[in-house]
Amino acid sequence: FAADETNREATEKLQRILRSQYHDFTITPLVLRDDAAESVSGRKGRSGPRDSFQLAESLAGIFGKKVVWMRADGPWKMNGVVVRSADLSGVIFVDVRSRTAAHAIVGHELSHHMEVEAPQAYRNLQRALAGLLRNHAEYRTEYQIPNNTTDAEVSKEIIGDLLGDNFTNRKFWSRVAKESGGTFRQIANTIKAWLDDLIGKVRGFGSERFVSDIHAVRKALAQAVVEY
Repeated sequence: FAADETNREATEKLQRILRSQYHDFTITPLVLRDDAAESVSGRKGRSGPRDSFQLAESLAGIFGKKVVWMRADGPWKMNGVVVRSADLSGVIFVDVRSRTAAHAIVGHELSHHMEVEAPQAYRNLQRALAGLLRNHAEYRTEYQIPNNTTDAEVSKEIIGDLLGDNFTNRKFWSRVAKESGGTFRQIANTIKAWLDDLIGKVRGFGSERFVSDIHAVRKALAQAVVEY
């Protein structure tokens, strides 16, 4: 699990991109994933954060992505980020110090990859959720989103949080297993078993307060994930 030269190059590119946009970030790659787990838990041997990291890597891998663990120091807190450039299209950056579960962050960032890589599935998801999203003003305030950000852009962030939270939810993966078949059904069942070991040890985005019907949302998300 050592961070190889590819990881270092990826974080250097991310830092250059952020600074080119006048955001003064310093991005530090992690040498070992277990160092990341220790930095979250405060001590070695605590299984919760380490398991969340392992699950994050596994989930990213299912969708052909690689997690690059890092520390991002700058003008605002960064849980995770993806970059729309060809050489970073397979990468999800995750800040190991985030209080949000690593596999929830991967779920959020995968929603942004889905928008690019499976645009029809993403548009279908947007249409399905259009009448279910709410409290945009509260979301803007909580995450200090600039006033010139459109409601459509805010909705994308809410969708990302919803997907991230559902990546931590056993019922979501049960629905994914039901909607899919073959190998992916087996994968979904394996993820459910892993989540059983993480109950009470993870923290998500708390996105349910931004929707009116979480059951309808979960169904739409599961369908989109299967399509993706």
